Amino acid sequence: MKKTLAIKYLAYHRIQKVLVENPIAVASTQVLTDAKADLDTKLTALDEIYVPEVKDTKPNTALKNKKMEEVSNQLLAVCDGLSLYAASVSDMVLAGKLTANMSELRDGIEVTQLQRFWKILNAAKAIIPATLVPFGVTAAQLTSIETLLTSLNDMIGSPRSAIDARVLLNDQQETAFEEMDYFLTATLDLAVRNRKVAFPDFVSAYYLARKLHDMPSQSIEEELAAINAKLVEAPPSPTTADLQAALANMGTTQLATNGVH
Repeated sequence: MKKTLAIKYLAYHRIQKVLVENPIAVASTQVLTDAKADLDTKLTALDEIYVPEVKDTKPNTALKNKKMEEVSNQLLAVCDGLSLYAASVSDMVLAGKLTANMSELRDGIEVTQLQRFWKILNAAKAIIPATLVPFGVTAAQLTSIETLLTSLNDMIGSPRSAIDARVLLNDQQETAFEEMDYFLTATLDLAVRNRKVAFPDFVSAYYLARKLHDMPSQSIEEELAAINAKLVEAPPSPTTADLQAALANMGTTQLATNGVH
């Protein structure tokens, strides 16, 4: 995630934390209650848009090389059988499609090698399977090679596919951030500011959370874990009845103190 978006992302979670910690203020107007629900929905959707890092989109080179070696060995054995078959029936066209050794089979870049592999496989599949059995080529071998080649096609093409997917996810993420920013400015900010007289501390805490600060030394995951931990550990906010009881007790204490003096 870009640093600018990461800073906003943490700010969104701080805003949500302030709203969670001030349920009485949030419940004081319907528009603020609804805005809080909208924020939760939008933030959940944003959380689910994960854009992988570039390093995570690279294919597993070791696995790809292992599959290339495996399919090459199988294909070379098929080439030998096909060469024997072509000689027995004087099929010069088929013989021209085959390779005589591993160097010829693996010549060129990976895409070129794949094209050669498929060309040989398709030539073998065009022959009646039973005809090739005496020459050591079976239908099971050809099926195994086709499975490996299909897998290799996906692996070799995966970097481009991964880049395409990453671009689309990145566009979705940036759009979600734009929509969230507009929602905060056009709706939530106004709904919160409307409560400034009744709940000044809540409004101050909201706008402090709204500020964009530089990234902390912690990772985003560590910062969010800390936020969630504080939410779990925080004592429940007092109800209206609790506040009224506390005010009544303060009044009684004050009267007793005045009596002493």
